[in-house]
This record gives sequence, structure tokens and C-alpha cells, in this order.
Amino acid sequence: MAASVATLRKWLKTAKEQQATHLIVVRDIFDQEDHPVFVLKEEDPHQAFKEADSPRMKRVKHVFNVSMDWDEQLKLGTCQQF
Repeated sequence: MAASVATLRKWLKTAKEQQATHLIVVRDIFDQEDHPVFVLKEEDPHQAFKEADSPRMKRVKHVFNVSMDWDEQLKLGTCQQF
């Protein structure tokens, strides 16, 4: 199931608490569930995107930049902020 806006906000808050720079939301193709991937300061968000996106198993749905305005990013529908 697609993550709700409330769930996305919760994941963004967790990302900030963990001092992550980005939140990548990944959809598992098999069970259609969304899952968070937290990109930490020492990690490259572009590399994390490549590792999280697998055409056969999972797809990246959103990339949120934790330091940018969350409301503006959530309004975009599909967000890809690096």
C-alpha cells in the first residue's frame, strides 16, 4: 500500500532525528508496500537511489531532501529532490 502523507511525515521526522540528508521511499513490487531508506550524511544519495531501485523487485517512488521544506515536497506528488 502506498504510504500516506502522515506516514511520509513520520519517516521525514525519523530521518531528521537520525541526521539523514535524504529519505528515499521504495515500493516493493511484490507486496506493493512502501518502505523508507534513510540516507546518512556520509552516504551519496545518488548511489543510494541506484541501490534502492531494482526493476524486478522494487521501485523508488520519492526522494525527499530532509533539509528542504517538507510541505512543498509533499505537494509535488512524486518527489525527486537531490
